[in-house]
Amino acid sequence: MDRLLPERLRGPGVVAVMVLAVIATYWPPDSEWALHGTDFAILHARRLRYAQEALLGPLHTLPGWYTRELGGTPFWSNLQNFPLIPTRLPLLLMEPANAFGAGVQMAAVLAAVFTYLYGRRLGLGSVAAAAGGWTFAAAGFFASRVMAGHLPLLEAYPALPLLLWLAEVNLQSPSEDPRRWLKLLAVSLASCSVALAGHPQIPIYSLLAAGLYILWRGRGRQRMMLAAAMLLGIGLAAVSLYPMLLFVQRSTRVLALDAPLNDIKLPYRRLIAFVFPWQDGWSVPVRKLPFRAFVGYWGAEYFWDTVNYVGLLPIAACVVLAARTIVLRKRPRGPWLFLAVLGVLALLLALPVWHALIPRLPVTILRSPARQTYLTAFALAMALAAAVELAVGWARSKDKTLPAVALATALALHGWDLGYLHDRAFLVADLIPRAAGIEERTVKEKIGQQRIATDLSVMRPYNREIDDVGFFDSLILARPYRALLEVSGDLRPLNLQLLDGSQLSARALRFFGVSTVITLTPRPDAPLTIGTHPYVYDVPNSLPRASLVTLDHVRYLSSAQIHQLLAQPDYELADPMLLPAGAPRPTADTAASVTLSLTYERPSPDRITARISAPGPTYLRLLETWDPGWSATLDGAPVALIP
Repeated sequence: MDRLLPERLRGPGVVAVMVLAVIATYWPPDSEWALHGTDFAILHARRLRYAQEALLGPLHTLPGWYTRELGGTPFWSNLQNFPLIPTRLPLLLMEPANAFGAGVQMAAVLAAVFTYLYGRRLGLGSVAAAAGGWTFAAAGFFASRVMAGHLPLLEAYPALPLLLWLAEVNLQSPSEDPRRWLKLLAVSLASCSVALAGHPQIPIYSLLAAGLYILWRGRGRQRMMLAAAMLLGIGLAAVSLYPMLLFVQRSTRVLALDAPLNDIKLPYRRLIAFVFPWQDGWSVPVRKLPFRAFVGYWGAEYFWDTVNYVGLLPIAACVVLAARTIVLRKRPRGPWLFLAVLGVLALLLALPVWHALIPRLPVTILRSPARQTYLTAFALAMALAAAVELAVGWARSKDKTLPAVALATALALHGWDLGYLHDRAFLVADLIPRAAGIEERTVKEKIGQQRIATDLSVMRPYNREIDDVGFFDSLILARPYRALLEVSGDLRPLNLQLLDGSQLSARALRFFGVSTVITLTPRPDAPLTIGTHPYVYDVPNSLPRASLVTLDHVRYLSSAQIHQLLAQPDYELADPMLLPAGAPRPTADTAASVTLSLTYERPSPDRITARISAPGPTYLRLLETWDPGWSATLDGAPVALIP
């Protein structure tokens, strides 16, 4: 070992080198620009801004309702909007354009450090543990999702090594350890933090794997205490998980819809990507020239969910370790056997053959089994660490420089292959264009209290700063989604997660109160206001966000009749208003001297105020998604809401 590294680089020095290598791997190509993530730019950055405005505003609360998409949708109960995982909280203090790069670096560094700590707990030397830590942080599973902009998933990435490290700390502690309760508390807090991550898939895989690890490694009371600590942590996270579960039950995941495009089983042909990552081509905007299009699959989703390259060295390490096991006829000890089984099973269960029964389940909780390769990536990184430890021991026993140089060269080539040739292809830096203030003010004044329909890809600062009818989410309320498809004249069981308002029919735009469309695609059916790129169109005669409807302009119908008329393209939805047959009917004395008037205000996302005067029985119609959390009062007394 003395010949491998000088004294100053051992221990903490090795960790510092590993951390710097991780930071260098994900440093933006242009330090003056922000790291690009597609979904972050068009989704997470806008919701981070929404949370910042509420939490740092006069109310200092996280809003329960998100007004910016699809007539409104739950905000706080959707973990993907603003997860309470600790690493998300510092991003509140940053500009969203800079927050993504910071979030990526935090997740990658933590993944490397926790893997290092776990390796050290298993008895690995600092060099071997650092090699495994860097490899896991630089794995293609992580790097590809940087370009995709999947911040909630990236934030959860350190979960598995964190939980395994803390489990091993507890398992190795003697029963008389005076700090054992603090160590169990750490397991609970870590489990809670993992469960609060904004993407459920990695947390569920990690918690399940850690639970199995405890059953595998633990004994008796120690095993029970560790399992109880994990369950306590998950229980603490119920403050967010329970509302999320209720939201899922009201979402499109309970509808009989087509399979979503991103529900991907790992194609057998993509197994070769573990060795030849570019064999099938790649998708835009991967920075690799000359460009070769990703072909042979249904869509680009298959590329982004099947990037699993961790370098050639971990694959070679697996071959060496397997051969060593066969030759020595000695089974790997406890944790190493568990990691081997975990990695292989995760890979096998990601393949299509195991998922023939999944569509029969009534509710979709997790999509894309291909993401189970997260566990395989960790197992491969740990296999490399184990092989490096063997190589270090062999080099030390030879007491010669050549083996040390050979190992250092192999690790350097591994870093060049994975960290530079592969991972850097997934890093792009760009500037988010800022419109002049006058454009933003003009658009907001033009829209007023109505909605807008802006393409997600229109990079303007007011995109999702104004309430929009389009949506981009994996959790969508079923009621407005169904209505949107019906009034658009599309009765197919589509399972969409992204829909620009510009794709809707003029009838649907009017029904949802849209007054303006801003799109990159020309529309011949709407009056053109601005003919430059992007195009700006008016939507005449759209319903107001709030209006008063007298009884002579109301029809009471069965639910089936209402949905039939919603789907009838020649039926004008503005007048009369359609209500369920059993809806409460207003009663009041006629006041002929009172004129019909309405003042509508939105003091906060969670509150609507309307000042009304009417000469007779009248309904207040609000173009807002109904959800069980809404309630209403009239002159301080509760009144019924009619969805």
